[in-house]
Amino acid sequence: MATRPEADDFARRVPKAEIHLHLEGSVDLDTLQAMKRGRGEPPSAAERARLGALYRHCDFPGFLRNFRDLCAEIKTAQDFALITEALSRRLERDAVRYAEVFCSPSIFAGRGLSAGEIMQAVSEAARRREA
Repeated sequence: MATRPEADDFARRVPKAEIHLHLEGSVDLDTLQAMKRGRGEPPSAAERARLGALYRHCDFPGFLRNFRDLCAEIKTAQDFALITEALSRRLERDAVRYAEVFCSPSIFAGRGLSAGEIMQAVSEAARRREA
């Protein structure tokens, strides 16, 4: 019988597809903190704890609240570029050969980010990773 690390390694190496992946929902805690540092907002211990809580939920309504609050942390086109690059690295590491990734620029329309700015940042980051 395989040990947990062996099983995890096997699962990571098997080619796979990622279906219905929200770009905004793919943000991990490290990337979220990098986004904030990139905007000159180094998180304190209390801020790290607050951000970490966005990844813990008990039910679907809790997940939706956390998703909304996570999206509120995405403020610039550069944030979208960082998210795209981090997701691309994760997909590559996990042997994902096909990913259906989409984002929802309309969420950010009232926050000063246009769909064009978002898509340009995402496209450029994806092209950099592809190269």
